[in-house]
Amino acid sequence: MTHIDLPEKLIQHLWFDQALKREMLRTLDGRSVEVLFPGIWTLGITGPDFKNAVISIGNRTVKGDVEVHIYSSDWENHRHNTDPHYNNVILHVSLLDNSGRICMQNSASGEIPQLILEKFLDRPIEELECLFGNEESASEYKPPVKGECFYALINHACRDEIVSKALYNFGVLRRRGKIEKYAGLLSSVRPEAVLTAGIMECLSYTPNKKPFRLVHDGFREMLEKTSPCGNDNDATRMQSIIFGLSSLIPKNYLHFDQKTVQYIESLNEYWLAHCAGEENRRVPESIWNLGEIRPANSPHRRLAAFSIMMAQPFPENSILKFFYKILSANSGADADYAKKTLKTLFAFFGSLNDPYWNYRTNFGSREFGFPAALIGRQKSSTIIIDCLAPFYAAYSRNARPDLAPLADALVRNIPGQIAENSVTRFVAQRLTGGEFVLPLQSAVQAQGLIYLFNNFCCKGEKGCKECYLMKLL
Repeated sequence: MTHIDLPEKLIQHLWFDQALKREMLRTLDGRSVEVLFPGIWTLGITGPDFKNAVISIGNRTVKGDVEVHIYSSDWENHRHNTDPHYNNVILHVSLLDNSGRICMQNSASGEIPQLILEKFLDRPIEELECLFGNEESASEYKPPVKGECFYALINHACRDEIVSKALYNFGVLRRRGKIEKYAGLLSSVRPEAVLTAGIMECLSYTPNKKPFRLVHDGFREMLEKTSPCGNDNDATRMQSIIFGLSSLIPKNYLHFDQKTVQYIESLNEYWLAHCAGEENRRVPESIWNLGEIRPANSPHRRLAAFSIMMAQPFPENSILKFFYKILSANSGADADYAKKTLKTLFAFFGSLNDPYWNYRTNFGSREFGFPAALIGRQKSSTIIIDCLAPFYAAYSRNARPDLAPLADALVRNIPGQIAENSVTRFVAQRLTGGEFVLPLQSAVQAQGLIYLFNNFCCKGEKGCKECYLMKLL
């Protein structure tokens, strides 16, 4: 095979731009490929090049990550086949095929289909090599990251007013959907179980939503069967059940530091004494994806945070009544109410500490030099916005009618910046092109950005044509 002199960054540009014969795309095993959304470009951050892509492969639509290379052999040359960070990759995209493999494998032995771009380029390779044969010229090749909405908005006389109002309305639609989701669950499931499942979902993240959900379901069933440990906050009991169900406690741990050995032995001791016969509830270790997030937000720390929260001495042993009391402690459903209530909620989440997990990312990992919050301000906001506010709004319909306006006031008064994430930043870039400031005053508008992404932006060009925002312009 002839060697070509093209930077990998250019191939990433081509994928993001979809400068390809898109109707002809096929994997090496012959399946048709339709790119509904190329993914969020990570721009050099550790892990796959594109996150949260939506691609139709054959007759199945899948969501996950995309890794891009010049040569297909680079998958193994870069050791992605042994790196859990790449276990959520749904498509390996290369310019040229020199591996002789139909599919690649990830570290969990899962097969990843391959797409070779050589036959599907909208211009000859020689032209690309001539125009962009070095990093400097490749950096000048800018993909159209601006959506059609940008061109409709950039010179619009009422731009800020339209965007602000539209995002607020879209955020309200998203919130209503969440309220209806909780209302449906509350019709058949105990309120406390619905609430804790919602909190656990907020602590999880896309590649591991299933194991987090399974751990929670097993936890709720086992909670009533086990006995407290005899201490005030019952932390050992909760952590033993949660980590025991997760299958994440190492089997070989005696080589770890003394603190870790003692901690693991305390968890195992409680499990053996109180959870014998519950092994069938354990989540298979193989379904965890342990390489998709920053170490400080590892699933181990998220599970620890949940278990420590559940070990708190809630009034009447009820987390449901605990959060209700916080939400109803102040009145007014205005900015002052929200400020006081948010201060209390942030203080609670910030107070969840553990002598082991405040300093660790994993069992036996090196200790931090300083304590790291188990639930930071941004994750606290996620729990408030995506769980507490919609849950109590739904719960209020029959049980606590006074809560609905209070829950609404909370979300309206959380600053938009706190509710930002990779999805909101991506949609903001599509809207503004980096050329004007987005009027993002509250979390409701940030939720509006997520609504746009889930319903339109993730569908690519088709989504632009269907987008509600475009119909307002």
